[in-house]
Amino acid sequence: MSDDSLFNTYRDKSYRFISFDGLYSTIENQRLRFSRADQFNDPLDNSPFLMDLDWENLSKKGHKLIQHATKIAFERAFSSTYICCFSKTYTTEKSYLMWAHYGKSHTQVCFEIDFSKHDYCGSPSEVVYPESLLEKRNLKKIKEGELGMFVVTNKSNIWDYEEEVRLVFDIRYVKNLMDLKITNDGKNLDVPFNPKLISKVIFGYKSLEFDQLKTISFFNNIGHMPRYEQMIVDPLTLKLKPIMYEPSI
Repeated sequence: MSDDSLFNTYRDKSYRFISFDGLYSTIENQRLRFSRADQFNDPLDNSPFLMDLDWENLSKKGHKLIQHATKIAFERAFSSTYICCFSKTYTTEKSYLMWAHYGKSHTQVCFEIDFSKHDYCGSPSEVVYPESLLEKRNLKKIKEGELGMFVVTNKSNIWDYEEEVRLVFDIRYVKNLMDLKITNDGKNLDVPFNPKLISKVIFGYKSLEFDQLKTISFFNNIGHMPRYEQMIVDPLTLKLKPIMYEPSI
């Protein structure tokens, strides 16, 4: 099995939905923020319940023991794993939900990295959304060394609108930890990042021009000019679509 197949490697343009403040920090500090695997909002995302434990036996011992056992198992396997989430697109009908949720009611921003041209952190891994996580967990024979990627790249299909790809970073395999910054009591990891890898910036439909111009200024200060787009509502189709950004002043 090739590494690309094992890691669900995705080598194409990908989009990071982020707040303007988060983008300013990314540019100014030249670091991309990752979140520890246990900090996600879905209890079945990066979940110890996808691990190969004796679930039939554990289920007989009550909720508190299950909670304790899964917490210990997960910490042993994934406490060193950090993730940065991207989407495959920002223009489809499903992306409307991305702008609503992660774009904070369409007021924020997203940026593009073309992973077919840039091999950053080993390239992202594509998330899959099986019809039944339970069936996949019970049927899949997970080989030694594949458990980690199985857990972090399988999500419930209720999340398939995200069309997600993930950069996955395990600090156990980093030679020089001095380059990394662990923050927020270990919940986040700030990884060195060249903001010139950003090829496009897309402003949300309700984003403020103040924030848009401030973004452009941040990029100008580092001598970089990505493509800028603005999301609008097309009155003929009632759909979101991007247009080339043009400031009003």
